Amino acid sequence: MIPYFDTYGAEGKTLFVKKGFFDKADGKYYYDSVGQKFDFTDGTKGYFPVGINFDEQDLLDRGVAIEYLDTSSVKIADGVTVYGSFDKDPSFQLAPNMLEKGEDGTYEVDDFDEEVAVAVETSKGLVILSGCSHSGILNIVNTIQERSGEKVYAVIGGFHLLDADEATIQETIDRFKELGVQQIGLSHCTGPKATAMFQEQMPEQTFLNTTGSVYTVE
Repeated sequence: MIPYFDTYGAEGKTLFVKKGFFDKADGKYYYDSVGQKFDFTDGTKGYFPVGINFDEQDLLDRGVAIEYLDTSSVKIADGVTVYGSFDKDPSFQLAPNMLEKGEDGTYEVDDFDEEVAVAVETSKGLVILSGCSHSGILNIVNTIQERSGEKVYAVIGGFHLLDADEATIQETIDRFKELGVQQIGLSHCTGPKATAMFQEQMPEQTFLNTTGSVYTVE
């Protein structure tokens, strides 16, 4: 994120984050008991830092405006709302290996209270843009749909189904079918198993979403 602002400048740009976003940002870890090679691991077992490498002051020094979300949602433009504080089904825990490291050196499962997602209103329904969905993609989608009362047309982002079992992935697909989601853009942390299942069961709706992709929905 810092290189982005260094390259393009901060004039007219506002970063919306959940209140408390920076409090534990440098204490985020991923635990891999097997030793898999991801973009944030080197293929060995153990704990890997996955937090951000900048803080609030780094942004302020560059002139970035920061707005903190301290409610369940905030409208940031006509038809664009940032949501947070998602309702979490305890049975839908997708990120047991995503941890927070305390000051005493112990690790606890991250509650991801700082996670947010964006919903854009279109004539076809809501387009939901998620990050890595560590709170659970179904928790995010269900919360936004229930709070807004709107039809969900598209969900685009990382679904963090990388470590999910087949039953959890199937539950996600079944719910997307139930909601009638027409466009499903899968990003990195969705994982190969979930991606294959989405492509097999919802081939007309599913596509791979990559950095730099541009989509137009009226």
